[in-house]
Amino acid sequence: MSDRFPSRRSVSRVALTLALGSTAAAVACGGRAAVTLSDAGSQPEAGAALTRCVPGQSVACSGLAGCVGYQICADDGLLYEACLCEPAPPPPVEAGIDAATGYAKRCYAPEGAPISMASTDVPAAIAGQWWNCGGASELQHVEFSADGHYSALTYVDGTFLKNYGADASGTFTIDPGSGIGFKMEVTTTRGDPIGYPLNGVLQTTGRMTLGGGWYIKLP
Repeated sequence: MSDRFPSRRSVSRVALTLALGSTAAAVACGGRAAVTLSDAGSQPEAGAALTRCVPGQSVACSGLAGCVGYQICADDGLLYEACLCEPAPPPPVEAGIDAATGYAKRCYAPEGAPISMASTDVPAAIAGQWWNCGGASELQHVEFSADGHYSALTYVDGTFLKNYGADASGTFTIDPGSGIGFKMEVTTTRGDPIGYPLNGVLQTTGRMTLGGGWYIKLP
């Protein structure tokens, strides 16, 4: 054959070299070889992407520190994106309440009308836990009982703990009388009386003034 025309084998080698060069250039530039398996499962078809998942599909996954999350199939269907975990929801609190105390927002409850009652009814009416909202008061957060005892409350990790210390607990009595307001005499477990009565008023909104402070009743 004349030397002016290349052989068929030479042409095939040139074509293969060009094809491999094009593929290598595409990969070097960040591209992907766009091939997929044919229906026969043996020969790739040129021009179609090799998909491994449905684009946009999300599946459950385990992320950092074992968190349960989800990951989404990329737009090209070649892989799933990184596992995403939703942040843990905060502990439930009432809207606007300061989580540090759990009851700060309640302290903005409106004042209510004063309640008039007999002195003998006051211990049962104030029995329960009260949160001190402000003002100089001889008793801070406190729980009263219907049988005339009290104990200070300490707020720890979302729980009110009773303090039965000698200076943080004791007994109380209500001075005889009736009408709006009452007078409370307080004696500590150590045996020390406060020395003067604490003036108190219950209100219809669940508020109470006592001594130099005012309180809201805890649920």
